[in-house]
Order: sequence, then structure tokens, then C-alpha cells
Amino acid sequence: MMAVGVLSVGIGALMARDGLRSAHRRHDRTAGVSGADLDAWGAWFLGGFSTMTMGFRGLIAAIAWCAWTLIGMSCIGLGIQLLGRR
Repeated sequence: MMAVGVLSVGIGALMARDGLRSAHRRHDRTAGVSGADLDAWGAWFLGGFSTMTMGFRGLIAAIAWCAWTLIGMSCIGLGIQLLGRR
């Protein structure tokens, strides 16, 4: 049970890292398009929403990582309790 908890924490960290990488790639791609093809107002508008979306995706990644960590810590705690009963 404790190994499942440790594995859960690791999975959460990997998922959060991949989510943040994906958010940065999409932001960079959108920022490149907004600066090249649009006028000043359109570039500012698209860049602002791109940055807001990246922040939102980062927040979701952090929440998912915290949820996986809580699940992992619960499994570790349950494993410790099971070992203590012997």
C-alpha cells in the first residue's frame, strides 16, 4: 500500500510537469502567431488571453498534483496503519 502511495505521488508530479510543458508550448505558439500576423490591438488581445490560459492550465496542473499527492499520502498512511496492526 505504501508503494502505491509513492507511485501515486510520482504519477502526479509527472502529470503536472507534462501539463506545464504543454501549456508553455501552446503559449509560445500562440504568442508567435499573435506577434506576426495581427495588428497591435489583436496581438495584445490574443497574447493576453494566451497568458491567462497558460496560468489557468498551470493552476489545473497544480491542483491535479495536489490531489495525486493527497491520494498518495492517504495510501502511505493506510499502509503504515496496516503494518502497525501486526
